[in-house]
Formats: sequence, structure tokens, C-alpha cells
Amino acid sequence: MARKSFKFKSSGIRKSDIRKLSEPDVIRNKPIGLKTPLSFGDSSNSLFETHTIITKQLADNLRNLILTNSGERLGRPGFGANLRSLLFDLGSTPAFIEQARQKIDENVKKFIPQISITDVERIEEFSSNTINIKNSSQGRDSVGLIFAKIKVTYNIKILNLTNQIIEVFLYAGG
Repeated sequence: MARKSFKFKSSGIRKSDIRKLSEPDVIRNKPIGLKTPLSFGDSSNSLFETHTIITKQLADNLRNLILTNSGERLGRPGFGANLRSLLFDLGSTPAFIEQARQKIDENVKKFIPQISITDVERIEEFSSNTINIKNSSQGRDSVGLIFAKIKVTYNIKILNLTNQIIEVFLYAGG
């Protein structure tokens, strides 16, 4: 049997190939995490678009936690605020926002301890261009879907940022 030969030409880069730090394209923000919803990156550096700012990544993580129900995340069956079960009882449950606040708060403490939730409130009046949602006291849009739009106010302790806000649409069946 013949021995395989190894060529060292592909094992590294030459000193002459290293650019100087004074060139502007060498200093870049490093990616922290993927942006959701996933979309292809516009550069050759990564396949998908990524966050380079920690506050935007934490807001994206919080939005994903709120919109995810238990059992939906592969490999982490307990991940998620599990708010869809509350939406089916939205019309008959006056304590919807208190229950939502409790579920969001306990899951944020468990999965994203850097964030502390200060307020969760339901926003009643809004409109959407896609399905023509109007103000509804029963939480149904014109198609009959049960919905809730909630506004979550939070603080990021380690960055000393206060009063950060995200708004999330929650939909369930009709």
C-alpha cells in the first residue's frame, strides 16, 4: 500500500497575507447571535443575518421566549412562556394579563436571568394592514382569530438599561 502524502500548503496563512490593523475592513463587530426570523446574510461572512448589538439580541431572545410554547423548541421542551393556552380563554378570563405576566416573569427568570420584567400590559386598540384588525372587546379580529397584543417593559441589569419595550402579537385559533 502506498502512503498518503500531506501537503502543507493549505494548513495556514502566510505573514504577508495578514492585513494591517489600520485597514478599515479588518475591524468589524463580531456576531452575537442569529436574527429571527431567519434570513440569508448579505455578506460572505455568514450564512444568516446576525446581531452585533447585545441589546438587540436580548430583545430578540425575549420575543422568542414569549412567542414560544412549551414543547415547540427542539431539544428544550420546557422552553417558552406557553401563552397560547391563555388565549383560548381570553374572552372568559378577566385575569389574562396577570396570568400572562406570571408566566412571562417565571420563564424569563429561568431562561434569561439578565432581564427583569417590570410591566406587562395588553394593548386593545390597534390595526393591521394584513388582516384588518380593529378594536375588539372580545379579542377577535375580522377573520375570527383570537389575538392579544401585549407590551412588555423590561430592564437589562448587567447593562444598566431601563424601560426597554417590546410589543408582541399573540394569535390562537378561532
